[in-house]
Amino acid sequence: MKLDSHARLIHMDALRAFCMLFGIMVHAATIADNPFFTFVKDASNLFRMATFMLISGFFTALVATRSADISTYYRGRMRVLVFPLVSTLLLLNPVTTWLIHIWHNNFMGFGEWLGGGWRSPTRGNDVWHLHLWFLFSLIAYALVTPALLLLFRRPFMSRTLDHYCDLTSGWTAWANVALVAVGVAGCRLIHDKLTGPLSADTPFGWIESATLTYFSYFVLGLLAFLNRRLFASLHIWSWTGLILFTGLYLMTRHVDLGLPRAPERMLYWIAGSGLTMFIICALMYVFQRWVNKPGAVLRFLVDGSYTFYLVHMTVIYLLAHLFTGITNNVYVIYGLLILVGTPVCFAIHHYLIAPVPLLRWMFNGKRTPGSGRAPASTS
Repeated sequence: MKLDSHARLIHMDALRAFCMLFGIMVHAATIADNPFFTFVKDASNLFRMATFMLISGFFTALVATRSADISTYYRGRMRVLVFPLVSTLLLLNPVTTWLIHIWHNNFMGFGEWLGGGWRSPTRGNDVWHLHLWFLFSLIAYALVTPALLLLFRRPFMSRTLDHYCDLTSGWTAWANVALVAVGVAGCRLIHDKLTGPLSADTPFGWIESATLTYFSYFVLGLLAFLNRRLFASLHIWSWTGLILFTGLYLMTRHVDLGLPRAPERMLYWIAGSGLTMFIICALMYVFQRWVNKPGAVLRFLVDGSYTFYLVHMTVIYLLAHLFTGITNNVYVIYGLLILVGTPVCFAIHHYLIAPVPLLRWMFNGKRTPGSGRAPASTS
C-alpha cells in the first residue's frame, strides 16, 4: 500500500497518542469505587485499547515492510517494546503497586511491603504488571506480524481482500463489524476452552486474556495497511451504527434475555465489537478531518505520549497521596490528578527522559532525542 500523503499518518499517530493520554482519566478513576468512576472505566473499555491496537497493527505492518530484513525488524521492535517494559516493570512498578496498596488498604512501609506485605489481603488494582500488560500483548503481536504479512500478501489472500472490498462496497464498515465480532468471539472461545484454563492460576492470566481479546483489532489494522479501500472504510462516521449498537450493547448488559450461555455470549461480543468498531470509525473520521496537520503542539504530545503512559500510574498515586493533605473529596482529587498529573508526566518526558541518552534508551528504546513515540511507531 502506497500512502499518498504523510498527513494520512499524522491523524493516526495523533489518535494513538490520544488513546494513551486518555489513560490518565481511566487510571485516576481507580482511586475510588463509585458509579461515576465505573462509568469512566466502562466508557474507556469501549474504545481506547481497541483503537490503540488497531492503529498499532497498521504501524507494525508499516515498520515490518520498511525494515531491511526480518532480523532488523525484530531487533527494532524488541528494543522499542522490551526495554521500556523491563525498565518500568523493575524501577517504577514496585513503588506504584505499594502506593496503590497503601491507598486502598492500611499503611505499611515500603520495606515491609517488599518483605512480604504485598501478600496481605488487598483492595485495589495493585497487580504486578499494572497498565504494562499492553506491552506484553504488543510483543506477542510483533512476533507474529511477519508471518501474518507473509500470509496476507499471498496472491490468493490479496485477491480475497480485494473481493471483500468489492462485495461490500458501500457498507464495508458494517462488514468489518462482522469480521471483528467473529474474530473476537473466536479468540474468546480459544481463551475459554484452551488457553484460559492454562493461564488462570499464573501471573499472566489477564495478559493472556487481553492479548486474545484485542488480537482481531490488531489484525484489522494490519489488513488496513495492505488495502487502501479497507483503510478508507475505517474512517466513516455512522450515526445509524452508533445508535443501533449502543442500544444492542446496553440491552445485552442490562436485560436478561433468557438465552443459553453460548448464544448469550455471542450476542454480547457482537454488540460490544460492533459498538467498538463504530466508535473507532468515528474517531478515525474526526482525527483525519481535523487533526491531520503537523504542528509544534501535536509533535510535543505525540513525542511524549509513550513516556506519559509508562509513568502516569506512578504520578497518579504519588499525587493522590499528596492531595489528601488538601482534601478528602475523591472528585476534587480526581480532577487535580488530571489537571496536575498531565503536565507532570509530560515534564518527566521532555525534561528528564528525552534529554538523557541512557534514560531515553531505557524508557523509549530510542537513540535520538524527541523520538519517544508510542510502540510500533513509524520512526
